[in-house]
Amino acid sequence: MSSSLPPTASSPSRSSVTVYFLRHGEATHNVASRTRPANVSREDIFTDPCYQDAELTDFGRQQARMAGAPVGVRCAKKVRLICSTLRRTIETAAIVSEPWREHLAGDSVIVTDWAREQCGLHTCDTRPSLSQVEANAKEFFGPEIGIEMKGDGHEMDVMTAEHPRETREEVDQRVRNLVALIREDLQENQWSDDVVYVIVSHASFLRHFFSLLDLYEIRLRRMRNCEWRTASLSLTVPRESPVGKMEYPIIDGCEVIDKTHLRVHPGDICTPVTGITVALHPADREDDELKGWIQKWADAENVIDGTLSVKFVGDTGRFDISKKELVHGRPVALLSRKGKKIDVLQRQLVSEGGSGEVTWIELSH
Repeated sequence: MSSSLPPTASSPSRSSVTVYFLRHGEATHNVASRTRPANVSREDIFTDPCYQDAELTDFGRQQARMAGAPVGVRCAKKVRLICSTLRRTIETAAIVSEPWREHLAGDSVIVTDWAREQCGLHTCDTRPSLSQVEANAKEFFGPEIGIEMKGDGHEMDVMTAEHPRETREEVDQRVRNLVALIREDLQENQWSDDVVYVIVSHASFLRHFFSLLDLYEIRLRRMRNCEWRTASLSLTVPRESPVGKMEYPIIDGCEVIDKTHLRVHPGDICTPVTGITVALHPADREDDELKGWIQKWADAENVIDGTLSVKFVGDTGRFDISKKELVHGRPVALLSRKGKKIDVLQRQLVSEGGSGEVTWIELSH
């Protein structure tokens, strides 16, 4: 089992590759979370041991069978398939690839932690041992398909439910690792120019992926279960998020339209949001321009389909956010220009009974 990327002796000969992205089918925790009203916390669902490494529902399997594949996948001479280590993506990948299984490059599939969902706190996003992950993949794909385990090689999951929620920087690094994996895979195997890649992954991780690589319009970065996207993927990954854009928030149900417009999608298949709390990072609390943007949000009509609550940082450096806002499903948007980490706010959310999920809104310099 390969546990890490091999060293390279030279630069990759290709600058880009065609990649198709697919979100997994409906899983058990998705169904359970939709039974809750928008103003009721879902944390007891996401942390419930019965949803550990959440499985596909029967409808999720049907979604995978009905998802088909884009023409570029069906007609490709070679398809390199990558999925995360979580059970719901492995099974989705196995089902959706059945019609074009004979085109799998190397007669194998890559399974990697680098494509898994944003993790920490939620048991639904934890995985079993790598040995069990590999056994799951062999069960779903059958004996004819090889399983290539790639990643950091930690046999036991290091991002358990006891671990704090992954920060944006940590997820972005996994995005870079995944692109590096594709680059190394192309170089190591000398795949011809007609090979395409299919990545089966998760909603939050894919939003991070699209944001870091500046792919798609903001509204297209949200993916429903078993929805496809395609892009010509640059094999050169930026070290920082694109400058000059507001980044897509990482909380389900909310997106940033522009500097003066937040919007939620109550009809979306993801958890709807009825309001949002905007907090200013301690490093930016004297930034008048950022305060001005917050005030524009507060003063605008129909800024958000619900309510907008603006909170500033107190002298103690803690965010003025009530426990009621934290425990009833209300998301928190952290507005920052200088702040590099959101772990301070995450710890506060957890200590006061919240989920630790923080929306990151990054403004251009």
